[in-house]
Amino acid sequence: MKRVVSSVLVLLMLMSVVASLNPIELNESEPVDDTNARADYEAWLMGANSPRESTTDMTGTVRNSVDAGEDILFDLVIKNDGDNDISELTVTVTVADSEGTVLFIDAEDAAVCDDTMSCGIQTFTSGDYLANGHYIVRDSTGANLVWTPAAPGMYTIHVEIDTADQDTDLNNNVLHYDVNVVDWYDISTELAWDNGDDPMTGAGPHGFTMTAFVNGSASWDPRDVQMDVTMGGLFQAFMEDGMGNTNPVSMFDADGDGSFDDCPEGPGASSCTWTVSFGELFGAGQTDDIEVYSNLSMEPPTHQNASDIGETRSVPAFQTAYTFAGTIQGDSANANGVGTFTVQSSLSQYTIYELVTTDYGGAAHESNLVMEMIEVSQTLDDRNGNNDALLTATFASYHDVQVINVEAGNPRQESGRLDAGMTRVFATIAHSGSDRQIDYDWAVTFNVKDSNGDDIMGSPFIATECDNPDDPEGSNGHEYLGEHFPSTLETGACAEVMINPGMISVSATIDLLDTSLTDTDSANDCGTGTNPDCKDDMNSANDMRTGHFEVLNNGPSAYLTMDEVEGGIIDGTTITFSARAEHLSQPDMDGDGNAEPFGYAWSMVGSGGLSDPQLDACSGMEDPATGMIMGGSPDCMVTMNPAWFGSPSMIVTVSDYWGAQASAQLTFSVWNNLSIDASGDCWGVSYDILYAGTTQFAIDFTDADDATGQELSGSPGWDSVCTFELNASEQKAPADVNSEDLVVTVDADPSVGHSLWYEGGTGWVEMTGTTQTQVDADTINLSWSNDGSLPSRSSSRYAVFASATIGQPPQIGVDSLSATLGAAGVIDLSWAINNSQLTGANDYGVLYVNDDGAALDGTRSTFDLTTTTHTIAGTHGTTYEFLVRVENGEVGTDGNALYGTPVDSGSATADGQVDPTAGASSLDATLGADDISFTWTVADNSDVDHWMICWSPGQHTSLEVTSLISAGNCHNTADNSNDVSMDIHTGSGEFFYSVNAVDAIGNVEYQGSMTSLTLEGDGSSSFVPSIELECTATQQMIDTRYDGQGEITCTITNPTMYSEVVSISVTSGGLTVAAPSSLTLNSGNSSNFTIDVMANKTELPGLRTIQISVNVVQINGIATTLPSVNSASVIMIVIAEEDSDGDGVADHLDDFPH
Repeated sequence: MKRVVSSVLVLLMLMSVVASLNPIELNESEPVDDTNARADYEAWLMGANSPRESTTDMTGTVRNSVDAGEDILFDLVIKNDGDNDISELTVTVTVADSEGTVLFIDAEDAAVCDDTMSCGIQTFTSGDYLANGHYIVRDSTGANLVWTPAAPGMYTIHVEIDTADQDTDLNNNVLHYDVNVVDWYDISTELAWDNGDDPMTGAGPHGFTMTAFVNGSASWDPRDVQMDVTMGGLFQAFMEDGMGNTNPVSMFDADGDGSFDDCPEGPGASSCTWTVSFGELFGAGQTDDIEVYSNLSMEPPTHQNASDIGETRSVPAFQTAYTFAGTIQGDSANANGVGTFTVQSSLSQYTIYELVTTDYGGAAHESNLVMEMIEVSQTLDDRNGNNDALLTATFASYHDVQVINVEAGNPRQESGRLDAGMTRVFATIAHSGSDRQIDYDWAVTFNVKDSNGDDIMGSPFIATECDNPDDPEGSNGHEYLGEHFPSTLETGACAEVMINPGMISVSATIDLLDTSLTDTDSANDCGTGTNPDCKDDMNSANDMRTGHFEVLNNGPSAYLTMDEVEGGIIDGTTITFSARAEHLSQPDMDGDGNAEPFGYAWSMVGSGGLSDPQLDACSGMEDPATGMIMGGSPDCMVTMNPAWFGSPSMIVTVSDYWGAQASAQLTFSVWNNLSIDASGDCWGVSYDILYAGTTQFAIDFTDADDATGQELSGSPGWDSVCTFELNASEQKAPADVNSEDLVVTVDADPSVGHSLWYEGGTGWVEMTGTTQTQVDADTINLSWSNDGSLPSRSSSRYAVFASATIGQPPQIGVDSLSATLGAAGVIDLSWAINNSQLTGANDYGVLYVNDDGAALDGTRSTFDLTTTTHTIAGTHGTTYEFLVRVENGEVGTDGNALYGTPVDSGSATADGQVDPTAGASSLDATLGADDISFTWTVADNSDVDHWMICWSPGQHTSLEVTSLISAGNCHNTADNSNDVSMDIHTGSGEFFYSVNAVDAIGNVEYQGSMTSLTLEGDGSSSFVPSIELECTATQQMIDTRYDGQGEITCTITNPTMYSEVVSISVTSGGLTVAAPSSLTLNSGNSSNFTIDVMANKTELPGLRTIQISVNVVQINGIATTLPSVNSASVIMIVIAEEDSDGDGVADHLDDFPH
């Protein structure tokens, strides 16, 4: 087959080759065999880098065209092709339209000259290119010459160089060519992070904005512009919140309506792409229509709009920015190290409405050209360099958990002393990874070692929660470490351990566990199949903290009690003694909920050093090697015997788990006893005595001669009814008598009073307190008792006399009784003692008060005769009857108490309120030049003595009036008039007033504020709050190598005339602080308070500012809004813990076993 290449194809190939050559190279003269010698001077304008000559190929494609509106520089290639340097060169540039009628540029540039002010180049060296082959022509100001063609078209460029007489060939000094200027059309997209950062770092989420913009040298209307926004890389489209919900975290507002759209590809997608359209809608259902087709070859032309076919078109406005918001979140959960994610926006397509000529063909292959306006789909514009935009973010993803501190004991402490026994150890742990939205599972291991570095029993202990019965609110279950509920960023673990006395160290180590390995779904286990790698702790330096403690056994406490015994304890009385031992640290070794038993040893100290073998059965065994008591009973039952007579002591010694002991003892009295029943010719006797001592006490009763004509208390002529003789081996002192009872039975008339007497050294003495009871119709009992306040009965003759009760009334009385009414129903009584010099040893005062009848039927109370006043807290309107007299305990023959004379009595009615109610209302206040006038209405002023006007800077209630009285913010009027004036009180601003009725005895009818006035004063009002603050030091040191604790002491002073409540706030400077929240100060008082400052062992060294501020929040119990703030600053110098070997233990503790 013969191949034929058409001439047209050859021509096109040649044009292609020529077009690929540099035009400057075509003009260059190449020397051949060194015969082309250079002239002395030769300047050569070789070409222009910009603008270049425009050309059109056979297909109509224009090369080297220039965009309308673009700034064009004149970049020339000029060479010194001679042997000599050139010292002067001028460039002339003109730009004209294609007809040469309009001149747009006409500029001359002195490129080379010896004037440094005018020329940038003084010498054009032989063989060089001017400005290295890129000389930019300048304008008359020395700036770059710029041509900005305003409209499309063909323009003629003329460039010429002139070197005066320093040139040989002038034919190569001119360039003259045409440049085609065309319109340009552009659709651009831009992406920017919302916070302005570029590059962006961190996993975010990060907000960003995509901007779309239609631009060009002339207005144009692209249709249905579509841009794709794609998120890729290591980003997270959705995230589970820990409660089974999947929530979007990377989103984009594709339609610009202000609400974000989820990833179209759904959960698990590795990339997300949203398609964005923007602009105004035209066509079906819209206000305006738009043409979508027209056949211009028809007569008449046909036209079709979008509404005709039920469609719409979106047309962006020219040079209007359309913005779309988005947010993207890095996928820290699946990153180890550095992660990168991107956002890319791209122009995907648009359509333009343009004229197209199409040959549809006809019969016999005839041409059928049709001109149509149609929509043509495009993917590129004139400036496609801005059709794409890209944002990139990187983040460092590291996984870490940490132990913040280790504590032990109750209360919890980081170091110091602990009680031996069952003790809880605590670790506070926290999420410290780069992304708090990632959940970590965890476990804490506690290692507890003694001073030898050996693990205590049970160590190590694993803990995944903290169940602390001592602090239920501080307890917590097992929770993931993370930001989203139910996870938590910080939590705790604790374990109960048994510690013995001595030095111990407690270390807590946290292990990070990937949650996929601890959940119930084995399919998602990390590191298996296609699942992500497991999350590993990337910082082990903060995984362990150690605390050091001194463990002390404070020993048990012992308490001893005994059964209550009715009557005295005597020989044969059985008593149970009970010991109670307390030791909060006594351990529960078998975990049954009961502490280990204590050991008990029982002993006694009795009369003559005797011991009772009964105690051996109650006591435990003593270990001879350690002295510990093992066993024994906490209860011991003992039957009293002569070994216990007197004042014995029962002693119990309690031994705890570690052998520490405590003792308790109980001293009591055991009485010897004697009981005798005897009878004679007219009498019967029953005698009982409990007495101290081991010696036997003897007593007997015999008949005695009758006593006739005897003198009793100065009264002669008395004959006994019956007599007997009492003979005692000794008379016991009162201290040796517990009780003594004598009952004498005689035949006598029960209707006649009888008394019992004994014959003393100077006459007969009545046995005071003897009571008579009837046995039968002609028999009585006379009973006498001694409670140990008297000696025992002495040997003597005893007699019973009829009608010989000679009780004498007191020789003194009461007079001058008065009653004074007080506010709130108080009745104050006062009286005087008459003939006080005759006061008897047994005399005492008696007050009778009754609010419902005669005084003697009311309440009876006694008092020492030095008391002469009494207050009755009465009820308003109640009348009280009262009587005051002196008694001595003696009873008359009528059985009633004897009393002295005179007796005084009276009555009074309590007054506890303003009655009837005054009912002040409609208070009106008028401010004058020097005073304030008040008027008000009154319902009834019959019980009003005067009024009290009170004021405050804020509204006050009736309950707050008492505080205003205390502050001196009340004025008492002269009488009960309801139209008064008072001097203007100090202060400025608005004040609120109340009027309160006061009766003659001081009862107040309190009322809240009713009206207000604004005063323009000197600001010296007692209601202006003020507080002074002073802290002892401006700099303090905290050393985290030791306890990491500091203390600031501050003093606040109230300089005002009233009580203030002061709030206290402390800005911690990043440290942990504890301070009171408020204090109350009375007028003129000062108070100190302490701020405890703590730095944990991870705190970095440096300066921290602690700001202490105080503010008055209440004045006299009333809230104030007037500012009164004082503050002080203290610089805390933090000295950080040094751990040079990185073992997690401070250098100064490295020698301690841990």
